[in-house]
Amino acid sequence: MNHYLVRVSAAILRPRDEVLALRQLDRGLERIALPGGTADLNESLEEALVREVREETGCEVLPSDIACVAEGYNDRWSQPTLDVCFYARMQGRVQAPERLGEYIVGIEWMALDDPSLLTFVPHVAGFKCSRRGRYVDETGAFRRKKAAWNLNGPS
Repeated sequence: MNHYLVRVSAAILRPRDEVLALRQLDRGLERIALPGGTADLNESLEEALVREVREETGCEVLPSDIACVAEGYNDRWSQPTLDVCFYARMQGRVQAPERLGEYIVGIEWMALDDPSLLTFVPHVAGFKCSRRGRYVDETGAFRRKKAAWNLNGPS
């Protein structure tokens, strides 16, 4: 019987078919992931998503529909995972992320068809904004560099 580690992640999109992604160091190797993590005790999936995104990116988000559910495997805990990815919309002000530098080495907008993103998060290929009519960056918070910890992706 499989016991899954349930994780949440956020598909935070903007109109140019870009998604907010993290560059992380995992046992000395760089990988790319969507912001997210696991729920704490007595925390709903939506509450976990809001908390994890805030800690990892400094963004406040409002989760909406489920974008996808993906099965995977977590090498760190040697456990199968079930990732529930929500579309999320940024709201409010952006602050310095709590976990930047801990294991997150960068935060950036990446094209949904970027080969390096698709290597680590293949399900993002189905998030095309032009098909779904979804985008997020209504606040304009990440359109240009504002601070060293801020995004340095395309603007």
